[in-house]
Amino acid sequence: AHEMAVFELLDALAREGRTVLLVSHQLNLVARFAAHIVLLHDGQVAAAGTVDDVMRGEETQLVGCRFENTAEAQLFLHPGTHAKHVVVQHGQAVALKTYMTGEFFALLTTASILAASVEEGGQLAEGSHLPWFEKGVRDSQQANVLHNAFLVRTNDLFKKASKRENYFYLSGLIIGSECRDLLAAPPARITLAGEPHLVASYSAALRVLGIADKCPVQTKTAVEVTLYGQLAVLSGQTLAGRESL
Repeated sequence: AHEMAVFELLDALAREGRTVLLVSHQLNLVARFAAHIVLLHDGQVAAAGTVDDVMRGEETQLVGCRFENTAEAQLFLHPGTHAKHVVVQHGQAVALKTYMTGEFFALLTTASILAASVEEGGQLAEGSHLPWFEKGVRDSQQANVLHNAFLVRTNDLFKKASKRENYFYLSGLIIGSECRDLLAAPPARITLAGEPHLVASYSAALRVLGIADKCPVQTKTAVEVTLYGQLAVLSGQTLAGRESL
């Protein structure tokens, strides 16, 4: 919230005709507010241009994961408002699924009857948050998510969980429902790339579901894969670094 307020203040100053120079690792906010972007890597300019020229979303991050050129199915999992599951084989993306996980979670926690039963706050590893998240992941495999979601309401009504515990329980339900598809056909390996708090939640879900036991899971930050993706695009590399984009 503080970061958004700072960006909004700087945006207002820029609209007044003032020149604003900002150094930031928050690429999503930079893409939203900046008119011109310069990406640095090891103290050198890696890319420069307008937002449309420099920012290329999940495609850039996919390239930045630097997948191996192999026949094995490798999964790029990018959590967020609309989570992306991209399967890569032979250095090329061969399948894509989009899950409205983040948007559903936001709607349920702010604009549904469940909003009164949850409270955002704290980190996954704090207190009893993780056990309740893990319970949500496990419960997501037992019944339809539309039924499971109402359990958040009953947890609150019968004081089975605090509102913050309920928040993480609901998160586990939604993320667990998304990851269910991976149980039927686990990939050879998974690269999980995104914001740190989302990477932590998805890593926990993959572990609870046993998916992490079936295939190795590598984690990367959104900043890391975006930067490497920009470098790959500028260098004319592919996902495997062998063919032209």
